[in-house]
Amino acid sequence: MKLTTFSSSHLPLEEICTVLSYLSSYSL
Repeated sequence: MKLTTFSSSHLPLEEICTVLSYLSSYSL
């Protein structure tokens, strides 16, 4: 369960990329 907590605390690049991609698509 430590991995889950660590993941929640530290967002992976994939998550950030996905969010940025979604925001970019929404903005366009």
